[in-house]
Amino acid sequence: MGPFGVTRGRWRLLHSATEEQHARGMRAAEERTMAKFSGSIVIDAPVEVVFEYVYNHENTTKFMEALKTWEPIGELKGLGTRFKLEVAAGPTTFGCEAEVTELVWDKVIAWESRSGIENSGAWLCEPLGPDSTRIYFEQSFTLPGGFAGELLAKSFRPLIEQQTERSLNALKAQVEALVAENGAGTAGADGAGDGR
Repeated sequence: MGPFGVTRGRWRLLHSATEEQHARGMRAAEERTMAKFSGSIVIDAPVEVVFEYVYNHENTTKFMEALKTWEPIGELKGLGTRFKLEVAAGPTTFGCEAEVTELVWDKVIAWESRSGIENSGAWLCEPLGPDSTRIYFEQSFTLPGGFAGELLAKSFRPLIEQQTERSLNALKAQVEALVAENGAGTAGADGAGDGR
């Protein structure tokens, strides 16, 4: 007799079936589709103003078109801060919890999901002069594998690419309006703690 009173022959059969299911699951995980999106734009503002505006979580939903929620979970502490996000994709809303995994002031903010839909992203700032900054946005999502994942990626790609472009244009307009209203030395944090 094998474990749990199952005959040895039956146990080997069950065990090999379980191994095959596990192997299929591992292959499916390896075959998942990674959808990556990126874009950049030049903003007529100092790098510190652009960075602080993007860093301030209260501004994020103002310029990120599909982002419905970006709320801190617990204390704002910079690196390691966790956020609750909700992203609209057509009639569906996807949610996750993300953590700030890299933070170099005036240069980069990066995050990775810790629960929910698997994704990661980053904002990177490059100063082009005292009053000019190029900002890069990168984001990737892990979708189901196989034909369904490929179909999902193909159907969402044009939508997300358009949303990314509109979001970057909105960010540019908002930061440049802030600078025009308050001067180039204005930080975009609106009094939020920066966690530095």
